[in-house]
Amino acid sequence: MDVSGVKKAAAPETQRCRQWISAGGFMCSDRRSILILLKLYIIQGIPLGLRAVIPLIIYDKVSYSQLAYLSCTGLPFCLKLLWAPIVESVYCRRFGKRKSWIVPIQLICGILLIYGSIDKKIDSWVGDHGEPVNIVALTVYFTMLCMLMATQDIVVDGWALTILRPEMRVHASTCNTAGQALGINIAFVGFTVLNSRRFCLKLYGLWMWVVGLLGLESLPLTDEGVLNFQPFATLSGLTWFFGIVTILSTVLVIFIAEVDEQPVLVELPKITELRTKGHAGNVHTMQQVITKSYTLLLEIMELKPTRLLCRILLTYGFFYSAENPAELKLLEKGISKDLFAAVTPMMIPLEIMGPPFVGSYAMCTCTQQITMIMHKSSTTDVLYKGMCARLFSMVSYIGLVVMTGIYYAGESHGVLADACFYTFFLTVSIFRRLCCLIVSVSYMSLFAKVADPSIGGTYMTLLNTLANIGELLPRAIGLRLIDSLGHPDRKGADGLYIEVLLCVVAGIVFLPQYRKILNQLDSFDTNDWYVNKFALE
Repeated sequence: MDVSGVKKAAAPETQRCRQWISAGGFMCSDRRSILILLKLYIIQGIPLGLRAVIPLIIYDKVSYSQLAYLSCTGLPFCLKLLWAPIVESVYCRRFGKRKSWIVPIQLICGILLIYGSIDKKIDSWVGDHGEPVNIVALTVYFTMLCMLMATQDIVVDGWALTILRPEMRVHASTCNTAGQALGINIAFVGFTVLNSRRFCLKLYGLWMWVVGLLGLESLPLTDEGVLNFQPFATLSGLTWFFGIVTILSTVLVIFIAEVDEQPVLVELPKITELRTKGHAGNVHTMQQVITKSYTLLLEIMELKPTRLLCRILLTYGFFYSAENPAELKLLEKGISKDLFAAVTPMMIPLEIMGPPFVGSYAMCTCTQQITMIMHKSSTTDVLYKGMCARLFSMVSYIGLVVMTGIYYAGESHGVLADACFYTFFLTVSIFRRLCCLIVSVSYMSLFAKVADPSIGGTYMTLLNTLANIGELLPRAIGLRLIDSLGHPDRKGADGLYIEVLLCVVAGIVFLPQYRKILNQLDSFDTNDWYVNKFALE
């Protein structure tokens, strides 16, 4: 048999396969890895979705200052940098570097969710049965859940850099954004829809219509039955359900074969992953490994491009601090929770399909063409445009607050007025969410692009922590300023408009300066973002 002939025939096919893979084509292992990451991020988003529901339940029972305390439940995402090196260094190699943390974290999270449902504790904390709202209990409970999810975020972000091939790392931001968005919306929509008495009545009426259509016996509600009709789910019931789902999904993680291979670094070939050596080499104490991890973290923070990026991450959120209070003002002006519940499912396709599109857009270079409009955009260019668009979307959202007050002040409206208002509401909501997605995914794409894969968990955690601080701190300050700036006789309404004016002026003055910093970040080489580190000897 002519072996050389076979080799020659196979060579073109092999070459085409390599070209296809290097161009970013999907292999079966890539799809499997992406599904694993999506599943983990969805589970991570569920407690965050439950937390997002709480302000909608208690907004009319507490002050804006108290809501500011509740917003601090996201603080663990800002502090996770403190324990990220420990998570990166301490693990059971036999069980798996990532599974050593994911499995216990998700089990504890599931148990905590079930605990909140026992004796309807969480229902009493939000004052569902006439009790005063227990802000302290809610803050402690959701801070614990967020601490667990923040730790899992460290692990999964680091796993994404090793489970995906270098060509596929652009999809790490997609998995993060789309997965968490889906998990948040599952919990958020699940509660707002199933806890809405009005929606459940319509759903029951639809069920009766289907039963009657099939010729089966139906039991229509009487007037007394309508008055006593209860929603299909309570907050404690959904918390119990999601706790069970989290525990069951954790069992599946145990059976995932984890292969934590050493990433190949073309830019810095001498870099190796920091870890304790096996039996064949010297064994280092856990203290040495953790100490070296924190040393590397400090070295990352001393890099010039990292310091420049920190300036933007820690300050950009102040331009949008009025966004969160504006949502609550819409409820005050008359928009029902049911309307929010109806709009949220429309956002889900945007939040799932948007990240892949924005991620591909953000990761392209000047020599790559994605569309006729976007073909010369870099990651930082997309980020800057997204920040400007988000500022405009915030102003539009404030306009929606004004329109809502005018609309609900009238006693009756015509069909045209209803159509115009709800179209405006939907358009502004989608536009605002799209702008937030562009900024979020652009940041994640930039992080995945510059992070050193050999210490991916620590590096990604540093950048994500700074981004979370830049979001959380302005959000809490924005809520407190509504009470401070607002006039008591106007119930704080004017405080929102003053705050928006300050945000817009700051954005107009400082965003052009951000453009210069982002252009400077683009000029750095990949090596400038990496730390020259070596395994302990």
